[in-house]
Amino acid sequence: MKLTLNLASLTYVNRRALYTLYTVLLGALALVLVINLSYYIRLQGQSRQVKAHLAEVEAELESLKDGEGGKIRAEDFQRLEDQVAFANELLDKDSFRWTELLGRLEEVTIEGVSLRSIQPDYQTGSLNLRAAAKDVGILRDFLDSLIASPHFSYVYLLNQAEAEVKDNRGRERKAIDFSLLVKGAF
Repeated sequence: MKLTLNLASLTYVNRRALYTLYTVLLGALALVLVINLSYYIRLQGQSRQVKAHLAEVEAELESLKDGEGGKIRAEDFQRLEDQVAFANELLDKDSFRWTELLGRLEEVTIEGVSLRSIQPDYQTGSLNLRAAAKDVGILRDFLDSLIASPHFSYVYLLNQAEAEVKDNRGRERKAIDFSLLVKGAF
């Protein structure tokens, strides 16, 4: 058998595979270049939008200022103050934690008292409670429990009356229906 290929005499390079590798690398680099260019163009557009918005805000600020010393007009200041008050009220309502309040009420509620409604007043930090008690003694014990609690500052009995209420089995019975104002609840 006669061999015609002598590998020791010539360096053998698979040029087809090498050119394919170069082509793939060139395509990948071109793709990365296109992605970077599109990202750059998008950032330039956002930069122009931010500059335009900044110019609008500065123009609005200039329009709010009077000619004398850069003072803001009274009606514009009042409008801004109202918006700030509204935002603060929303923040107060959002920061109110029902679970904490209900846990505190559960600690002081005694057997024989059922709470019917709980209405917080965010501006004064007080609660309006409407409840029913089996009798006057239980009502008095519940008021004592509320007053003794360190979580509530002042408890005021607003009204009380005898009423017919349904128990958990659906039967009607006589009870004392009352409402309270609890200050310093939150």
